[in-house]
Amino acid sequence: KDNLLRPFIKIHLNHVIPTLGRLITGESEAYSYLPDSTQQFKHPDELAGIMTQTGLTNVHYKMFMFGTIAIHVGQKPG
Repeated sequence: KDNLLRPFIKIHLNHVIPTLGRLITGESEAYSYLPDSTQQFKHPDELAGIMTQTGLTNVHYKMFMFGTIAIHVGQKPG
């Protein structure tokens, strides 16, 4: 599912954060890593499936911030 905020989030991640990070700290590499890594996150359904496949039970997640953040929970059996 696409989120209406996705274009704005991409602009923020790809341009605003790296620019502010470079201006404030003088370092740009760490702040360029953040958008690269977050764009490789699994879709919430996919991550929940992986958690279940690894043996966790009662796997579920909740979306926050207009669907831009997912918090996953699973229980270790036994």
